[in-house]
Amino acid sequence: WSSLHSVVNENDFWEVIGKLKELGAQGILVIPIEKMII
Repeated sequence: WSSLHSVVNENDFWEVIGKLKELGAQGILVIPIEKMII
């Protein structure tokens, strides 16, 4: 297992998600940046 955290421009979101899935990404969790705590 591995994990990747990323911020994606709203206009590019669906394109990026599609490419990730084509490459085998699974379990994609989408959280609004306003709810992130660092």
